[in-house]
Amino acid sequence: MDTPCKLNSYCLSNICTHLDDFPGKAQLYIKNGYFYGLDRWTQTDTYIKVYSVSKLSGFKYIGRTRTIHDDDRPDFDETFTTEISSKEGSFILEIFDLDYNSPDDLISRVEINFKDCLKLDVCTKNFGSSRLRYNIIWTPQI
Repeated sequence: MDTPCKLNSYCLSNICTHLDDFPGKAQLYIKNGYFYGLDRWTQTDTYIKVYSVSKLSGFKYIGRTRTIHDDDRPDFDETFTTEISSKEGSFILEIFDLDYNSPDDLISRVEINFKDCLKLDVCTKNFGSSRLRYNIIWTPQI
């Protein structure tokens, strides 16, 4: 006879395991940002480098957004996906202002835990006078 499992659990060899404990994929959708007054000559030329940190992959570079030129309110509308061992882990975002005559300026380094935004359509991460809007979708691989 099979062991009855609670909601959001999966029975494997008569052992109930919560879906959060399965390996899966975390998908980060970067919607837009607000970075007013961070470039002294023009509006910001923003791009974001995306990393993941998890037990499965350690610290891993995922990719970067395209650069949005001369816009303090950039709409990125980009998605990044990584495999994770469970919902434990985070995305690290390094937000830059592109400079042509000197090294790019690091606006901020932001950490977003995989569990932070799973129940909402769009979440907001505030840092200083700036903010970033995003969403995370986690899919277990059973």
